[in-house]
Amino acid sequence: NCAVEFSTVTIITVNIGAVGANAGADQAICNANSITLAGNNPGTNTGIWTLTSAQAGVSFEDATLFNTKVNGLVGGETYTFLWTISGLPPCPASSDAVVITNLTEITNNSIDVTSTTLCTGQTITITGSNPTGGNGTYSYIWQNSIDGNTWTTINGQAGINLNVTVARSLSYRRITNSGNCSATSTALNIIALPPIGNNVISSDQTICTGNTIALITGSQPTGGDATNYTYGWEQSIDNGATWVFVPN
Repeated sequence: NCAVEFSTVTIITVNIGAVGANAGADQAICNANSITLAGNNPGTNTGIWTLTSAQAGVSFEDATLFNTKVNGLVGGETYTFLWTISGLPPCPASSDAVVITNLTEITNNSIDVTSTTLCTGQTITITGSNPTGGNGTYSYIWQNSIDGNTWTTINGQAGINLNVTVARSLSYRRITNSGNCSATSTALNIIALPPIGNNVISSDQTICTGNTIALITGSQPTGGDATNYTYGWEQSIDNGATWVFVPN
C-alpha cells in the first residue's frame, strides 16, 4: 500500500467587503457658495468624493473626508457628488450619489402703493412685484409694524398684493418664500391722517324769490393734515337727491 501524500497548502484569505456607501440625502439650498457633505464614515476603508456633474470651479477641502466641505458653488446650478468607499481587493468598491440643488436667490421683491399719505378708513391695495429666482413657485407673508422694528404677520393675507383698510400709521413689508430661498422687501411707510371733522355750514334760510341769500359760512374743519384744506360747494334743487357744483 502506498503512503498518503499531502499536497501543498493553499491559504484562502477572505477580506470583508467595503462599507456600503451612503452619500446622504439630496438637498436644496439657496444661492450658497459652499456646503458640507454628509456621507457615511468609511471606518477602516477609504473614501473619495468626486463631482460627476462636471461644473468648473468646485473644490473639496479634503475629498477623502466623509463630511468634507465643498467650495465654489454657484446659484442656479444642480450638482451631483459621488461618494465611493473602497475596501481591500479584490472586493468591489461601493458608491452612492447625492444631488445638491443650489437655487438662485429671490430678486425683484418690491412693494408699492399709489400714495403713502392717506385718510383713516381708506381701503388701499399695496402692489407687490412678480419675484424671480428660487424654484419658480412663490408664497407670500405680509407683515406690519408700528415702529419698524417689531413685525406682526397679517392673518389671511397671503397673495402677491395686500388689500388693507388704513386704521393708523404703519409700516408694511412682504416676505417672499420659494423653496429654501426667502427675501424680505423694503418696508413701505403708510401715514394715516385723521378723518376730516367739524365740517358744518350755517343754518337753513328762507327768502323770497329774487332776494340775495345771506352769506353761507363754513366752520374751520379738523383732521387731515390740519393745514391744507380745499373746498368745493354744491347745490341741489330736489331736496338733496342730486347735487351740482356751485360755479365761481
